[in-house]
Amino acid sequence: MSNLQLASSILVDPRPAFAALDKSPRFWFPLLVPVAVQVAMTFWYFGVVDYPWLLDEVFGPAASQQANTPSKSLMMWSTVAALALGVPLLRVLEAAYFWLAGRLTNIQRPFRQWLALTCWSSFPYVLTVFLMVIPLVSHNAAKTTQDGLSLLSLNELVFHLPRDSRWHTLMSSITVLHPWLWWLTVLGVRVWSGRSWRFSMGLALLPMLVLYGAWVLLVLL
Repeated sequence: MSNLQLASSILVDPRPAFAALDKSPRFWFPLLVPVAVQVAMTFWYFGVVDYPWLLDEVFGPAASQQANTPSKSLMMWSTVAALALGVPLLRVLEAAYFWLAGRLTNIQRPFRQWLALTCWSSFPYVLTVFLMVIPLVSHNAAKTTQDGLSLLSLNELVFHLPRDSRWHTLMSSITVLHPWLWWLTVLGVRVWSGRSWRFSMGLALLPMLVLYGAWVLLVLL
């Protein structure tokens, strides 16, 4: 399969895609395309947002009048750097977990293959990035926060928590697509390991359970 065929298959019929990746693992396309799209949306966002208004929303009233607040260019390039470095690093860490867990459970797969799994199973998240176009072309684009761009987050769709809520960041980070991404990871592990659904779910979802469990615990404390 070509990269575009793999992308289409991951979205509508992922099992053949993982079978193809089993024979020929590759990861650059699903790694770089979402990052490039998010970086493009970031430049677009900072090009239209009312920056003094944004500062007041993020740092509190009258923040835009203070001398120590970050400049627009600094905040924009910091966001771009976080995306360009943070997303690939996250995929590498995920792949490292699967590589180590695979060795411990006798699933002999190279690191490159696990990196392909993490990149392709997270690829559908690019759909949420494309949806950022909607608020960016709306009449209220200048008065939209970065959290407000994520139309499929639980906070935007369900909870509508204010920024000062201790649950705001967690609810803004989880989208309705995340269960789909987790299921793709489980499916990929099952296809490549030949193990049971129970085993595949345990191996694939353990990092998410630890991460979000610790996050909820920190919020509660």
